[in-house]
Amino acid sequence: EVSPSGMGAYHGKYTFLTFSHQKSVLVRDFSAFGEYLGESRYPPYSMSKIKRMQLLVKNRKIPGFLRLLPYVACFVFGGAAAVATRILARKYGFQGHLPEWF
Repeated sequence: EVSPSGMGAYHGKYTFLTFSHQKSVLVRDFSAFGEYLGESRYPPYSMSKIKRMQLLVKNRKIPGFLRLLPYVACFVFGGAAAVATRILARKYGFQGHLPEWF
């Protein structure tokens, strides 16, 4: 005898779903160029694949002026955000909610 709890009610599609261990799958599209570069990882290794991998893992020096680029970008965007906030506050009348120096 089956109790009203539902024991024994596994039939068809829901039986399969209940007893299956579903896992998520990540699908990435690297386009044709990405696949071309990525296929170098797998054997058989020809000289062209070895040269391609050497090109990809080559240690390159970053020019000195580019090392400061993230800091300069943060400074510029921070200044622009402050100016934009000030303009919008004046335009929409939020003067009473801002510090006096603003």
